[in-house]
Amino acid sequence: MKRVFLLVAIAALITAGAAGAQGQPQQPPPTWDQVALRSFNGVYDKLIEMAKDFPEDKFDYKPHPDSRSFVEELQHALGAIQGQVARMKGEQPDRAASQIRERAALVAALEKAKTEYVELWQKDKNPVIIRWAEHAGEHYGKLVTIYRVNGRVPPATANRGQ
Repeated sequence: MKRVFLLVAIAALITAGAAGAQGQPQQPPPTWDQVALRSFNGVYDKLIEMAKDFPEDKFDYKPHPDSRSFVEELQHALGAIQGQVARMKGEQPDRAASQIRERAALVAALEKAKTEYVELWQKDKNPVIIRWAEHAGEHYGKLVTIYRVNGRVPPATANRGQ
């Protein structure tokens, strides 16, 4: 009998919830470009937050001799997006710009490159943004490993309460 009562109560709650939801205006699903931009911004925001957070005296840490260091991962992600910005402007990429090692300058360069890319991308909304979000996501994953082997919690995890 208790089981039947429980099932009836659950069914009533589901029905009430569905009825309440029907009274609200339906939001259209996001467009592909909204989803792609949210993904791009999300992963670059995580990279920037890591550049601000990770101890600068550990910027040269490598989890393996054949891998990039923490700062090299960020430099690589920065160089990729700076190169794309230059190409979108019809310019040649400046490879030296992505060799920044000092935290404040690295953070500023990442923020500037992200902002410039988004501004240029808004004009033609090319699907290549998905590739750049995916590329940055690969480097984010590597940086998470560097955080963890150094006994640290990545900011995105720490900010959500682990």
